[in-house]
Amino acid sequence: MKKENNTVVDLPIDLIEQHSSYPRVKTPEEIRHLLDSIPVNGQQMSITATQRDEKYIVVDGNTRLEACKALYYTTIKKRKNENNSNYKRQRIDQIN
Repeated sequence: MKKENNTVVDLPIDLIEQHSSYPRVKTPEEIRHLLDSIPVNGQQMSITATQRDEKYIVVDGNTRLEACKALYYTTIKKRKNENNSNYKRQRIDQIN
């Protein structure tokens, strides 16, 4: 039986917001790597986001979101039903 948490969906980027307590700051080199890699290899890791009303708040993947915005992508991959780690579940609880 296929696990539902492996389903990836494309969400419109304009429905996604960064959480105000964005914890990690990437170096320009790390951001450049994503900007170079995504057009060639695609988005390798989906973001984790929680829905709030009609928007989604990023829990994990803020840099991927920013890179996709900078590349003028209109959608980003999000795992439909994340099998979240305890850390991610705690972050989702803080957001909600």
